[in-house]
Amino acid sequence: MKLKYRIKLSLRAIFWGFLITALIVTSIPQSVLADGDITLDSETSLNFYLNNIYYYDPEGGLGNICSPGGGTTDNSVPNGGGGRYEKLKNVVRQYGEYAMQLQKQYGSPWEVIFAQMQMESQTGEDTNPKAVSFNVAKLGYYNWLGITSPRGNVGDTEPYIDAKGRSWAMFTSVESMMNAWAGPHLLRNGRYNEAFKYTDPDNYSLDNFINTMVPIYAPPEDNNDTVRYIELIKTFINGPITEVRQEMGWPTSAEYAKQENIPIGGAVGLDGEITSDSPTLAAVCGPEAGNLTSYVLAYAWPEYHAPNFLDMMPDYKEAVDRRLQQGKYVGGGSHPGIDCGGFVTTLLQDSGFDPEYGGGGSVPTQHSYVKEQGWEIINDISQLQPGDVAFNADNSHTFVYVGNINGFGSVIASASYSGRTNTNWRAPMAGKENMNNVTWYHKR
Repeated sequence: MKLKYRIKLSLRAIFWGFLITALIVTSIPQSVLADGDITLDSETSLNFYLNNIYYYDPEGGLGNICSPGGGTTDNSVPNGGGGRYEKLKNVVRQYGEYAMQLQKQYGSPWEVIFAQMQMESQTGEDTNPKAVSFNVAKLGYYNWLGITSPRGNVGDTEPYIDAKGRSWAMFTSVESMMNAWAGPHLLRNGRYNEAFKYTDPDNYSLDNFINTMVPIYAPPEDNNDTVRYIELIKTFINGPITEVRQEMGWPTSAEYAKQENIPIGGAVGLDGEITSDSPTLAAVCGPEAGNLTSYVLAYAWPEYHAPNFLDMMPDYKEAVDRRLQQGKYVGGGSHPGIDCGGFVTTLLQDSGFDPEYGGGGSVPTQHSYVKEQGWEIINDISQLQPGDVAFNADNSHTFVYVGNINGFGSVIASASYSGRTNTNWRAPMAGKENMNNVTWYHKR
């Protein structure tokens, strides 16, 4: 009897064990995989479930399904999936077009930028008091991508030093942070050149880019760590990021590379290691220049228009309206923003190149500002760098050097206003000014 009783108990244990395992596996949301990947089998799904791996569930959101509130749509639940899922989508909507500009500049796949934001900081929503993004946000800055600042020279201000003495970059804008990560401070510092070989517009493979990038970016303790990290990145890209892409009518990074014929490595190519300290490359792909480039493309028409031309780029019009509400200088008299000094001031301040640029006033005031701040006079125009500012002899006109920007019709950008003659009004655009009959100033 005892033997039969033991057998009966064993059979019951096996039965309930299989039943519980089946219930767990069938309740796990299926991961959304990249094209060409196979669906996870039940054993792998159970393994991921037990190891706290994230999943995208179209009905329940995105989150750690083992955490309190995981898979819910309640934004207030700690670590809840649905709240983070929607926040990631909102960030993609807000900064997606900027990420595409970064892909044109550096070749970095635009979807990967957002997946990494979610990986590093829950897109800025990490509430862990030990999290870098949380502590940087308390100081009024951004670091959603876990960017270190080992020499204190990354970011827009002094670095954040954590409890272990490690130095982290702090940025005044999300755009500046994204630029640093996609540009020379991380993906374009030469370490990832092997991954960028898969960004050939005619033979593009986002899967291979991610598979090559991840082991360098996050060196694993074992191969399983690499597999999980890669799977999670693809989950974000093929879930919320794809939903927003389709909603907005945006191309994938592969489609965008083909449409824009973006060379391997973007506009700057792959010429060995790229660092922000390089005197030959800093002008093209340093953090300040990269952010400046995106604002030039947003604020200035890429082609020259003969006066009188009063139509402003939509982003520049919004910037002018915002600055007027804030009481900031835009110039232009009866046509606010249609002004050389107003444009240069707005461009350099909004891009973060020099948040205090200009001293808050007219072209003569701006000229006094650059001299007082110790900007260096550049006599050889072959040495000009993006952000260098020109003034004519009587300080009645100013414009800015922007360098070679793909799709922009000049190396300078300018605007003009003449209240006296009413014959020389030009909204910001690719300029045609003589670059030799002016004095050029470079920010030290």
